Amino acid sequence: MAAKILFVDDRWKEEGWDEILRGRLPKTVEVLFEDRGYRALQRLRENPDVHLVVLDLRFEGQPKQGEAVFEEIRTHFPELPVIILTVLNEAPVAVRLIREGAYNYFLKSELDYDQFAREIENAIGYFTLRAEALRRTDAGLIIGESEAMRDVLRKVAQAAQRESPVLITGETGTGKELIARAIHLNSRRRTQPFWPVNCAAIPEELVESELFGHERGAFTGAAHPRRGAFEMADGGTLFLDEIGDLSVEVQAKLLRAIETGEIRRLGAERPRRVNVRVIAATNRNLEELVRKGQFRQDLYYRLAVLRIHVPPLRERREDIPALVRYILVERLKSRKEVSDEAMALLRAYPWPGNIRELYNVLERIEATVEANVVTPDHLAPLLSPPEIEKPNVVEQWVRRVLDRQAGWAELNQNFETRGEILRAILDGIIKRWIETKGERPRGKDLADLLGVGPNHLSQILHQAGIKLREYAPLARR
Repeated sequence: MAAKILFVDDRWKEEGWDEILRGRLPKTVEVLFEDRGYRALQRLRENPDVHLVVLDLRFEGQPKQGEAVFEEIRTHFPELPVIILTVLNEAPVAVRLIREGAYNYFLKSELDYDQFAREIENAIGYFTLRAEALRRTDAGLIIGESEAMRDVLRKVAQAAQRESPVLITGETGTGKELIARAIHLNSRRRTQPFWPVNCAAIPEELVESELFGHERGAFTGAAHPRRGAFEMADGGTLFLDEIGDLSVEVQAKLLRAIETGEIRRLGAERPRRVNVRVIAATNRNLEELVRKGQFRQDLYYRLAVLRIHVPPLRERREDIPALVRYILVERLKSRKEVSDEAMALLRAYPWPGNIRELYNVLERIEATVEANVVTPDHLAPLLSPPEIEKPNVVEQWVRRVLDRQAGWAELNQNFETRGEILRAILDGIIKRWIETKGERPRGKDLADLLGVGPNHLSQILHQAGIKLREYAPLARR
């Protein structure tokens, strides 16, 4: 197996470790040596593909240095197994470090070099399985070997070992929910529920009920008591996607629930205890929303104890070939291959919709292209930058919807739900209605035009940031 280990010992040269390991480890295992504890972290940052650390506890006669280095490694590189080397009178310290997460320890005075080499290989295998586990979720694999994605996975490993809230940021379509699922599935809560909630998709008047539940008779139509998301996630993880779309009023109640571990159903007299870990995600700039007074500062600090930023696809283009192969083979069960020229085109494209857009393009290729090899000619019609086509696209779709040649199903299939183009189309539909009829459309009119129900229309407009009441009738302009 190809692997790299970091051996940290201030006497490695005098003790001949280079020769000892070279004769016992496979040639595919590369050993890096460091004789200064404080340099170990820097060497790990310089070599993100290290599989294992071998750490001597005593540096220049000071055992505390080795402990400090171990603690730093566990904090910054929690996924890495660490094998401890020590002397007999410090064995109790090594045993304690095993309880704190070290992989194993060996006494230098009783060391069997062959057994030690076998344990190094075992630890490398453990790391490989652990790294695969971090990537594997119930909704698909986290794909990517770029340094940006390695950093994300390191933070996933850190977050999985803790109970603090996590804030995941990143553009639409980057896979923020996949990261949240990976944290949950590698945490001690893995056997308990993972409960996702899209805050932007819930009509504002129903948000509290969705999060905290309600009692019978709490409001018109509440014929039966209902558990909310906090109760459904009890013991596990609650994933709040698009957290920036919650109203300030609901934010206050969410903060209280996180801080006290208590929620109160709508219409209930007494609170209920819940044990929930909250992971939140957003594609919006929460710091900017805090400055504008649209997001509570105290809630922001409570959620952002641990932060993970998922980079856009254009910032990790080296991962695109692996993503393309995974989507085609594993998700779409396709036998198609992508030519080198087509792959170069995929890597050059800016992917404003990120992985979600890449998946859509490949799915359309699989459905419409009969050839076994995908070429640039197949891709070109699907990769036109949307900003170039925007004016024509908006006008075209406004006409299609008003002529009842298309509705929400087609819009939803072709455009990002919170995207700029979709908002421009909806805005154009409303303005054209006003120009034609002299009055703004009622919710019923717009719902009928799009072919959706009233509640669904409320979700669509909310996600697009459109408020019908802000459009003045023609006569009052």
